[in-house]
Amino acid sequence: MWIVSLAFLAWSWKKAKATYSRSITALLAISSAFVFATQMINFPIAFGTSGHLVGGTFLAVLLGPYAAMLSMMIVLLMQAFFFADGGILAFGMNAFNMAVIGGLSFFLIKLFTRGSAGSLSARKSDNSEKPRGFKINNNLSFYFPSQRLPPNQIFNIALK
Repeated sequence: MWIVSLAFLAWSWKKAKATYSRSITALLAISSAFVFATQMINFPIAFGTSGHLVGGTFLAVLLGPYAAMLSMMIVLLMQAFFFADGGILAFGMNAFNMAVIGGLSFFLIKLFTRGSAGSLSARKSDNSEKPRGFKINNNLSFYFPSQRLPPNQIFNIALK
């Protein structure tokens, strides 16, 4: 699984360099730190096992699929090297399960919300067929990188 995960890492790196501007790096770092902190919080499930939140889909909606895969790979590397959470041997499988599947879940969300008319609807731009963003309850908007907003504007729009 190491080879498969590294192949997806190289693919997401190439696509992210072509898709995003350099202004996304600050948002990538901040969102990676947030997901890192939330994934370190474990809660008991049953019979002595515990679980934790996985932030791959959250990152995919916030940053887009390619940056989400990169961000989750960074988070998982930090957890494996510095906290022995998951370990080095299991990194390939953890990266595939959390980073690749979590990042590619963006396309599922995009597919499910394409034509919905409820409170979660995809807005289409005037000159293209690509959805530009989700609008939730007309108050909070998550914008995709295709709109090319600087990170500080994304947070300003989300706080309105």
